[in-house]
Amino acid sequence: MSFIISSALASFVGLLIILTKKYHQQITADGQDGVQKFHEEITPRIGGIVLSIGLAGGVSYEIYMGNLGFTLPVGLAISLFPVFFMGMIEDFTKNINADCRFVTAIISGISFFLFLNVGITQTGLFWLDSHILSIPLVSLLLTTVIIAGVSNATNIIDGFNGLLLGFAIMATAALCWVSYQVGDQQIFSITVVLMGSIFGLIIFNFPKGKLFTGDGGAYMIGFLLSALSILLVNRNQAVSPWFPMLLLLYPMTETLFSMFRRILVEKTSPFDPDNKHLHTLIYRSISQKEATFINHNAKTSVLIWPLMLCTVIPSILFWKDTTLLMITNGLFLLGYYALYKRLLHNCESLGDTKADHNKGLA
Repeated sequence: MSFIISSALASFVGLLIILTKKYHQQITADGQDGVQKFHEEITPRIGGIVLSIGLAGGVSYEIYMGNLGFTLPVGLAISLFPVFFMGMIEDFTKNINADCRFVTAIISGISFFLFLNVGITQTGLFWLDSHILSIPLVSLLLTTVIIAGVSNATNIIDGFNGLLLGFAIMATAALCWVSYQVGDQQIFSITVVLMGSIFGLIIFNFPKGKLFTGDGGAYMIGFLLSALSILLVNRNQAVSPWFPMLLLLYPMTETLFSMFRRILVEKTSPFDPDNKHLHTLIYRSISQKEATFINHNAKTSVLIWPLMLCTVIPSILFWKDTTLLMITNGLFLLGYYALYKRLLHNCESLGDTKADHNKGLA
């Protein structure tokens, strides 16, 4: 029932935003200028409001039904607030730089550790867990880096219609399944509500892109996916610490690979936006062809979803087997690198990767 409530609320708010677009688009809409802009019309980018209202409604129902206590959702909400708030300010002003947003993501990570008294203390490697992660400060630093990193990673992959939201649905489904298997009712309830809110937004985001997730929504999704994953492992010893690592590997790989590429190869800031992400290379490759029943923007997401499933499905199958999860992590990283190298070569043969990609939109 909470899934229906959160989805219905999110859909209602999303529809309201779209129907009243002409009255607020001067402050809520995303323009078309920038190396990471691949849409054709001015579109509201305040999907974070849609998600937050859907979550509030669904969580309230779960608390009323007795499936969820106050402590966990309140702690998550307080911890989430800094990065979500800064993301929403960026959505309205388009004037908050990436460094500032990353700092607030770090604040949210620290808040999560302090308010909920939960951190990363397990890796499945005995020596590391017993001698290093047993030190509270080390656990705090690692927890903060992971939460801030995943929050930033989900924002990075939010480049095409349905790309982030499609991944978020897959990831929340995996968290729902594993939390159900171990009988963790509270994590299960929150992930069901989160999935419902995402469903309520994606109907406006894919395939046409009538409403964007925005920075606020993207950071919210990243924070909650990482926080709920840490909570699930911390509360349930049967869940391997490598389960969330594999589950969230695609956005983390995209982010870390981009940062190393910018620092080591291009000698630029790791926070500078560019159009050399895997998803933009795929878009550039297919935009040379004529669009079919969906435009190239949405088709890019459809092509990347199977790649995401290469981490999501094994994480569901092997959620308590650390060895198999570690092997799958390694295989995915090798496959990602090979695919990226091939796509980059193809795009370079088509011309400068800094060229205007918008010409291929249909």
